[in-house]
Amino acid sequence: MGSQEPSARIAPRYKTSDGPDAEALLAVVGLILDPWQSGVLCDWMGRDAAGRWAASSCGGSVPRQNGKTLVLQGRAIAGMVLLNENVVYTSHLQKTSTETFSEMRDIFEHPKLKPYVKDIRNALGREEIILKSGARIKFLARTRNGGRGQHGDLLIFDEAQELDETAQESFLPAISASRNPQTIYIGTPPGPDVTGTVFRNFRERALQKSSRRIAWFEYSVQEIGDVKDPKRWAKTNPALGRRMLLSTIEGEAEQMAPDSFARERLGWWSPKPTEHAEYILIGPLRQRRAEAGRQDRLRRQVRRRRQRGLPVRRGAAQRRAGAYLADRAAARRAWNRLAGRLAQRTIRQGELRCHRRARRRRRAGGPHPRRMEGQNRGSAPVGAGRGGGGRPADQHHQRGRPDLVQAAAGIARERRGRHKTTHWRRLWLWRRQQPAR
Repeated sequence: MGSQEPSARIAPRYKTSDGPDAEALLAVVGLILDPWQSGVLCDWMGRDAAGRWAASSCGGSVPRQNGKTLVLQGRAIAGMVLLNENVVYTSHLQKTSTETFSEMRDIFEHPKLKPYVKDIRNALGREEIILKSGARIKFLARTRNGGRGQHGDLLIFDEAQELDETAQESFLPAISASRNPQTIYIGTPPGPDVTGTVFRNFRERALQKSSRRIAWFEYSVQEIGDVKDPKRWAKTNPALGRRMLLSTIEGEAEQMAPDSFARERLGWWSPKPTEHAEYILIGPLRQRRAEAGRQDRLRRQVRRRRQRGLPVRRGAAQRRAGAYLADRAAARRAWNRLAGRLAQRTIRQGELRCHRRARRRRRAGGPHPRRMEGQNRGSAPVGAGRGGGGRPADQHHQRGRPDLVQAAAGIARERRGRHKTTHWRRLWLWRRQQPAR
């Protein structure tokens, strides 16, 4: 038979307790608590001399399938029926909240409790049980802002090993306005894939007795040890021999890894992820992956800069990642120099293009652009350049041409992006500058 005495049980002193009343209420609907569940419920519902909860924060850790949900249900039902409390139940996943709601709905549909029920809402994500007295319980999944807009007297964090600081900050203010609030954290030891910082810190404060208003219980072992020892199974599983078979635990011990079995079935709390342990590899693995990602990014950056002809320098990043770290200031100066050279080259190309056009005109026997200045259409023939021959002005370039220097400057401005006009707009502007017919 499983042990009914927890490995650790810490509770503040209380004058009276509503635990026996809650146990009697559950017995009316056919729910019989184990001895350890009755003791935990008495600790949670103990009252001081002022009539307030002696433990405003409660928690516990017990291996899976040992009846921790029944303790939560007993506390919530007693709070609603006997104390007229508003309860906010939260879990990590919506399916867990929905499953707990189904069990609570079956309890309140019992003939002894059904007369107290006003409404039961079954909408997914909005499950709620409302009593005629005004007490109610909501079943919510923990999200980043899921606690905003909620209010109550009792806040339950089921599967507390999955609870993070963001969800805790969102839900805790929901019971701030209550005259006698209480918060419950219950779950199993956190695994290597979850941080469990909130649950770990709560357990440490309880074991160190740093607060006088914390109640805590747990079934656990100090080390992995022999995972096939039946005595250790019975010590950490109070439901063994009542609702759990010995053969079931034997099969789990054969199929699961020793550390996983110790965590899930023996309640073993592994060291924090920050502690250097041989079985914690996820931290160094993530660090190696992040370092490899940084190296790839540096190599891609160096490759792109080399393709663009930009300088790179050696540094600590090269020694660490085998790559070069670019000097931004030097790269900016090099880019400015390159842009200046491109602009000068564009100007030279524009001037050279204008000279070539003028040379072709002179060879064709046409008038020189400089000799066309100030002449209109219909004027006397103008002599040619090197060819020495002349042609009438009405046969060649009757409207005149712009100056060579102005044309070169215009082309240079266009190349540098300072004069952005289309070909047809340039043609239209040039025609407007010419005299009328």
